[in-house]
Amino acid sequence: AHEELKDPTTRYLQAISGAIIAVFLLLTLGYYLATREPEIYNSHAQLILISVIAMATVTIAAYIQANGIPPYFVPTPLAAMLMTILLRPAVGLIVLFLLALYIGSLFGDFYITLIFALTSAVSVYGVRRVRHRNQFYRAMILLPTSYCLLIAATDLLRFVPIEEIYQHILPGIFIGIAAPIVIQGLLPIFESLFQITTDITLLELSDLNRPLLRELAIRAPGTYTHSLIMANLSEAAGQAIGANPLLARVGCYYHDIG
Repeated sequence: AHEELKDPTTRYLQAISGAIIAVFLLLTLGYYLATREPEIYNSHAQLILISVIAMATVTIAAYIQANGIPPYFVPTPLAAMLMTILLRPAVGLIVLFLLALYIGSLFGDFYITLIFALTSAVSVYGVRRVRHRNQFYRAMILLPTSYCLLIAATDLLRFVPIEEIYQHILPGIFIGIAAPIVIQGLLPIFESLFQITTDITLLELSDLNRPLLRELAIRAPGTYTHSLIMANLSEAAGQAIGANPLLARVGCYYHDIG
């Protein structure tokens, strides 16, 4: 009877321990957002966005841990890229560092924490200035390479046999290639759900061959020319004051359409 009660009690204590760690990590994130990112902290939509991405990543990690699946299938790079593109690189970096700590605690392995944190940093670096969809190819090269090097290095530190290192590297290569591909399908969904416009969408809207802008040029050439001149001035002003120059340019293109 004692043995029967042992497992449920252990699971209960583990759940409490996980909750305590999660609370401290949430407090850390909340403090960071409140002091460094007040715009995000005061936006319900953006807080929900962070929560959805973080909870989805943790849920997948818990499922992988419970079913004995290799830990490197956890899609932390995907979460890092989503937050970087939809919000800011600094937010993506901080949130994924905290997630790496929590996921590492699930697996009870410091090296997993280290790999997730560093590959997330590589993900943020790879997409920090993405404006064209073909720029995701950079991440598709950097991420698998980073996984290979980091997994090999940490396994060698633990004296893991070479044949096992190969087995550990394969999931990292898979997720490193898959994440930049999957994100291209997820971005339009997240943009629509949370009313966020990324630079990728802005660049598509800045195409002067779009039907609406072509109609403006035909029906109101004076207004069209005025909009182009304003766009150039506003873009230069945006660059000078640290605003988003692409948003300023696109806003000027469409400001007189109505």
